[in-house]
Amino acid sequence: MKLRCIITSPLPTLLLVILMLTGCIENSLESIENNKLKVDDAPQAEDVKHQLIALNCACDGFSDFNVGAVDDMRYVGDDAFAILLEIHQNYEFSGQFQDAEANMRKFYLEQFYGLARGNVSFIIRNINFCLSLGETSFLLGDNGRHYADFSNAESFLFFDMNKDGSPDLVVVADNYYIFKYVADDDEIILWNVIDRRYNIIGSLEAMWFSGTTRSVSLFYILGSDGVVTTTIFSFVDAGRFDPVFIAALPVSTLSSMTTEAKASLLDYAYIGNYGNLYFRITEVQYDLIFGEFWNAVEVSMANRDEVTFTFAELFEDFN
Repeated sequence: MKLRCIITSPLPTLLLVILMLTGCIENSLESIENNKLKVDDAPQAEDVKHQLIALNCACDGFSDFNVGAVDDMRYVGDDAFAILLEIHQNYEFSGQFQDAEANMRKFYLEQFYGLARGNVSFIIRNINFCLSLGETSFLLGDNGRHYADFSNAESFLFFDMNKDGSPDLVVVADNYYIFKYVADDDEIILWNVIDRRYNIIGSLEAMWFSGTTRSVSLFYILGSDGVVTTTIFSFVDAGRFDPVFIAALPVSTLSSMTTEAKASLLDYAYIGNYGNLYFRITEVQYDLIFGEFWNAVEVSMANRDEVTFTFAELFEDFN
């Protein structure tokens, strides 16, 4: 249990477009007598967007998960737990920040130097995130070009965020602003904006955490386009006489499962308004499922320091 306790205060991390598509979802878990699922009731592919909305809304007040329902939740059976464990083991969090190759480093830093000084414009392409600018002012130029002076930003991360082989610039300011240089077009694009309430924990990896004795954790895997492809959810209430540990089935997993496996899981599931399935597990089972995720967070803390710079440190060859 020590791994999940290494963080004791809310971390900064990821504002996703799905958080802005809807308001917080009303409490939804019902007792198993009233809300037991059949295999045919399993969420369909078109529900995936709404499931992601609901899970991420859990960041704000556990809105898709009625904490008061836990006393009615049965612990998962051995067969169902084995399925849950195998599913979560299919998602690997490494906590690794892919570094730039030495021969590419200076070239890309040169492209980003003018951007950070506010002298070189960038464009916003294929907007699939909620652009939360906060106090940073982007000045709209000709042909939809934008400028921003980041020379006084808190810090910068320089690594390959989307694993395409080229380094990216992450400006740590009121949000995380993630920029890519597209060599074929000789353009800098704003690839994504990640809210500071979330945390970048590696290339295409992010998380959200809140609470102490009662806590919600969400681990995110992003696609190469910056859109979240997988959300891993857990809830812990360690302040009770009988501590509560909850895992949710990763969104869209059911579509690839056998009918037998679905039936085994659904027999223990509580469902949210948008089809998210929640399961009560033991502390030992929690550590088996989420131990590697928390290991990745611990690893990421040291790894992130290696790719974090001040403006003067990162651009020392150009000042």
